[in-house]
Amino acid sequence: IFSLNPDLAPEEDDPSPETPPPPTPSAKVNKIVKNRRTVVPSKIETPARDNRVIGSARARPTQLPEQSSSTQQNARRKSNCVKEVEKLQEKREKRRLQQQEIREKRAQDVDATNPNYEIMCMIRDFRGSLDYRPLTTSDPIDEHRICVCVRKRPLNKKETVMKDLDVITIPSKDVVMVHEPKQKVDLTRYLENQTFRFDYAFDDSTPNEMVYRFTARPLVETIFERGMATCFAYGQTGSGKTHTMGGDFSGKNQDCSKGIYALAGKKF
Repeated sequence: IFSLNPDLAPEEDDPSPETPPPPTPSAKVNKIVKNRRTVVPSKIETPARDNRVIGSARARPTQLPEQSSSTQQNARRKSNCVKEVEKLQEKREKRRLQQQEIREKRAQDVDATNPNYEIMCMIRDFRGSLDYRPLTTSDPIDEHRICVCVRKRPLNKKETVMKDLDVITIPSKDVVMVHEPKQKVDLTRYLENQTFRFDYAFDDSTPNEMVYRFTARPLVETIFERGMATCFAYGQTGSGKTHTMGGDFSGKNQDCSKGIYALAGKKF
C-alpha cells in the first residue's frame, strides 16, 4: 500500500540494528481510519453532480417561455373562436329581427283574427313569386274544334262572412292553380299547389265581353259559315253559370244585356 501511496507512508527513522516490532492490529485500524479520513475529501469532490443538479434546475426555466408562448397561442385561438361565435350570434339576431318585421307586416296586412291567417299568408307569398301573364283583348283567338274554358268567380257575401280563403290563382291565360292547405304529422301547415291547364282561363276580374270574345264569338262565326256549333256552361250550383250565360240577375237591378246569350244575339 505504501508503495502505491508514498505520501501515506510514515517517516523513516534512523536505521537501528534492531528490527522494529511487528505492527499491532490496533495500529492497523488507526492507519486504516487515517486512510479513510484522508481519502474522503477526494470522494466528496463531485462537481459534476452539482453541475447536473444546477443544470437541471436551469433547464426548467428554459421551458417556461415555450409554455407561455403555447398558452398565448391557445388564448389567441380561443379569442378567434369567440369572435366567430359572436358573429354567428349577430347574424342570428338579425335574422330573427327580419322575421319579426315580416310577421308584423303580415299581421298588418291580414286580419289576425282569421283562423286561416297562416294559410292566407302562405298563399300571398306564393302569389308574389309568380310571373303573371293574364289573358288580354290583344291576344289572338285560336281555332279549336273543341274549346274548354274555365272562369274563376269572386267570393260571395256568405263566404266573406265565414272568412273563407281564396284558393284559386290564374297566373296565365291557360293555367289554373289550386292551393290546397295540408298539415304534416308534426302539425305544421303547408300548401300543396296543383296546376291545371285549359284552352282559356279567366280570372274573377274578367268581364263577360271578354269571355264572349274567346268562347261564343268563334261559334257564331262558324254558324254564319253554314256550320254547326254548341255552347253550354256546366258547374255546381252557385258557381256563376247564370251570370256568365244570362247576365247580372243579382238583386233588383237585373241586366241581361251583358250575358253570352244577348251578346251572341246581337250578331244575328
